[in-house]
Amino acid sequence: MSILFVDSIEPKTTGGAVGITGHVLQVIVGTGTGDTTTTSTNYVDSNVTATITPTLATSKIIVQLNGQMYIFGGGADSGVKMQLLRGSTIVGHEIQAYSAGGSNMEWAGAVTMSIQDSPNTTSAITYKMQHKCFVGGSASFRGSRSTIVLMEIGG
Repeated sequence: MSILFVDSIEPKTTGGAVGITGHVLQVIVGTGTGDTTTTSTNYVDSNVTATITPTLATSKIIVQLNGQMYIFGGGADSGVKMQLLRGSTIVGHEIQAYSAGGSNMEWAGAVTMSIQDSPNTTSAITYKMQHKCFVGGSASFRGSRSTIVLMEIGG
């Protein structure tokens, strides 16, 4: 689902470029498409993505992820790491969740990440979340209960 908001202030024109420095030019809201479970220690896509086409190459993109993780212990303590990508480039710092408790341990919780990115393009770009296990068990990213919000700020 995409939502577009355009600031009601008249844009400035300078040398053919149109934009409003510091104003929100558009907002895109993406939702996940089901859960992604892994036991891998390599990153896997979480099915939570959103695509935006910046109006200006100088714009900043604010990315806000709100998601849910579920960790199940498989005979050991368990943990998960998450990262945010623009295309194939890591742009969001790695975050992690960890629980001790052994084979029957279960943990569910909310995860949030917010970053400012400078993609320097007017081409369509896709942001996505990935996750992996870093200590035993399995990890599930609840994509159907997660959202990713992209806000273009004129630069």
